[in-house]
Amino acid sequence: MSNSTFNKILSIVIALLLWIYVIGEVNPTTQHTFTNVPVSLVSMETLTSRNLAVAGDSEYTVDIVVEGQRADVSKLTMDEVVATADLFGFGKGQSYIEVSVKVPENVKKIEVRPARIPVNIEELVAVSKPVRVTVSGLETGDQEVGNIKLKPSEIEVTGAKSQVDSVEYIQATLDATKVLENGSTLQVTAVPIDGDETPVRNVRLSSEYVEISAKLFGVKTVKLNTKTTGELAEGYEISSIELPETIRIKGSKSVLRNLSEVSTEPIDITDISSNTTQRVKVNLPDGVELANTNKTIEAKIYIRDVVSKEFEYSSDEIQIEGLSEGYEASIQTSPVILKVIGEESAMGLIQKEDFTLSIDLSEADTTTASAKVIVNHTKTVSRIIVTPEKLNVTVNEES
Repeated sequence: MSNSTFNKILSIVIALLLWIYVIGEVNPTTQHTFTNVPVSLVSMETLTSRNLAVAGDSEYTVDIVVEGQRADVSKLTMDEVVATADLFGFGKGQSYIEVSVKVPENVKKIEVRPARIPVNIEELVAVSKPVRVTVSGLETGDQEVGNIKLKPSEIEVTGAKSQVDSVEYIQATLDATKVLENGSTLQVTAVPIDGDETPVRNVRLSSEYVEISAKLFGVKTVKLNTKTTGELAEGYEISSIELPETIRIKGSKSVLRNLSEVSTEPIDITDISSNTTQRVKVNLPDGVELANTNKTIEAKIYIRDVVSKEFEYSSDEIQIEGLSEGYEASIQTSPVILKVIGEESAMGLIQKEDFTLSIDLSEADTTTASAKVIVNHTKTVSRIIVTPEKLNVTVNEES
């Protein structure tokens, strides 16, 4: 017994035997806390039958403290700890619903934190939302997906009113690497998206998938032509129209090959009296679309104030030019009204004598002719309107 090494070994053996006895025979009671245990909402069908639904994120979790013999508690898994909240009997508004917990018979529940969860119940609604396609997988700007057709083009969203109202559209993401030039049809997942471009949870869709038909197109830059229609309000004229000189379009290579320019529909300036911006529609051949960078074409129209002056000219004040030798002519249409339009600062000095009116009869070979009025001047004006634009003239041989 005086051997210290022997005493140390004996102490260790005794301690080990005591530990084995306590664990194996005594098996003391212990507690364990399971964190973030999911809570299942039950009796949801009772809400649906009353046109109600749970709003917000319906995924709830709680912490659960259990107690039992160490051997039993150590073997317990989270899958064996079941937490539920019964929605039966609850109506519209926010309610705090008690969490019920089931555990195996050899352990017992000690505490649930929190004991109740807040559930917001709203009116159940169903609204159709448009489907929008998002294209992924294109690495260069010389190709784009086009001729896109959707089935369905709208999907009904069902759920709590606040959740459904937050849905802006249904997103369908198309992988462009799977689209061929002669066309492909793909099925993609439908995702409800809100105004912040974030997926909306806890709503149901009438269709979980969208069927997309599309073709892989080439992209080309072409010249953009435009013209106007209509008349501005009295006292105004167009100063300038700001519009892109070129735009990018997409289509099959065979169609784009011989296409170098496109035109807009006429820009309507009827009765415009202030600077304005108009969305412009582009006339495109069949099978051609605007490229993604030019989905919207806008024309900025700038106008300015103008004033006008009118001068009257008799037939004697209109020069006749180009008349063949041996002939004489007389103007039958009279008088001619010359309306001159320009900025006020310039128009103050404009006089009738600044303008010379004439007609050219070099092409006239009959006794009666019609000739366009030609206006010559050196003044800076915006626009000249001649009424009438053509004059009736009688041509006779000199007597």
